[in-house]
Amino acid sequence: MEYYQYFFLKGPPFQPASPDSAVYLSPTHLEGLAILESGLSGELTGLTMLTGEAGSGKTTLIYSLLQRDFKRVRIAHIEDPKLSFPEIMQVVLRQMNLYSTGSTKLEYLEALDKLVKLRGKEERIAIIVDESQLLSDDVLEELRLLSNRSDRSLQLILVGHPELAERLKKPELRQLNQRISSRGVLEPISNAQAIKYVECKLSAQGSNCAAIFERGALKRLLRRSDGIPRKINMLCHTAMQAAYNAGERKVSYKTANKVAASYHDSVKIKKQGFSLRPLAMPALIAGTAFVLLQGVEWVALLREGLTMTSSNHGAFFYLIVGTHALHAVVAIIALTWVYVLMRRGTPALSTFTATQMFWYFVVILWPIIYLRVYL
Repeated sequence: MEYYQYFFLKGPPFQPASPDSAVYLSPTHLEGLAILESGLSGELTGLTMLTGEAGSGKTTLIYSLLQRDFKRVRIAHIEDPKLSFPEIMQVVLRQMNLYSTGSTKLEYLEALDKLVKLRGKEERIAIIVDESQLLSDDVLEELRLLSNRSDRSLQLILVGHPELAERLKKPELRQLNQRISSRGVLEPISNAQAIKYVECKLSAQGSNCAAIFERGALKRLLRRSDGIPRKINMLCHTAMQAAYNAGERKVSYKTANKVAASYHDSVKIKKQGFSLRPLAMPALIAGTAFVLLQGVEWVALLREGLTMTSSNHGAFFYLIVGTHALHAVVAIIALTWVYVLMRRGTPALSTFTATQMFWYFVVILWPIIYLRVYL
């Protein structure tokens, strides 16, 4: 018995992207699909590019696009970006039922040119290249030149990882980059959208989230998904398999927690250099000690009669140093929050950078205030 049969499902719900997969379109996926559609049926003013992290749903959108009935559009889908340009042309001609008189690049181009001349005013030709970040610079340039051979009849749609957009900033690829008029980016989906995504997958197989996951179990899994559909698929598939092996009626929170931790350890990217996590706790302790020591000094000064109204020096001291102490307390709270996030996983880069910069502000500013006030 397969695990999905154990849970009374019609089939495995969390399979890799395929033309027959159940499709949940979140807001970011609807925007991405609109970008792709504009390249097929909209006014052709340039090329189209859609980027997104690995597993974010780009290939799913391509399959969804290919299943739609576009009038007056012929589409070729290149799934293997490691092909040479002549091999790509072979795929394009085969998918469009075109035949060349020979097997050279020039003869392939001539066969495509004939179609453009015969049907160019009535049909648009679109070439969609998946995993485009793996295309060589030479092939990218060849594709650009190919798009130049027709006037508003041939559309090139590049789909790939974020590094594709970075590659196109290279000076030698600037002409291709300048030709791209429609750009879209698939963002990670939110927790609420991730739950709807899982519900959609299970519903397609005759079930629902409440029947499969105990309370809190699914949310525990989704916290390790980073809002990436492929990760959601793997986490839910593995958790259901583990629950089946353990004889659980539903995926328990204990199983979900174990699967989430194991998956996170398996897929996290190992960064080069030293880790900042061991430094976070010493910095937290030192910062707390500093605030406590400053508090003890303030109490002592108050006992000696130094207040905001006792002298100009007292007013200056409590205004400037007191403001810095407030900054230090806020920095300690922020650092504590980031440390907790570090223990759970990896905090967002923006969160870590903002806390890091604020901590530097507090630490570097203190010696200046110390020299100005105490000496």
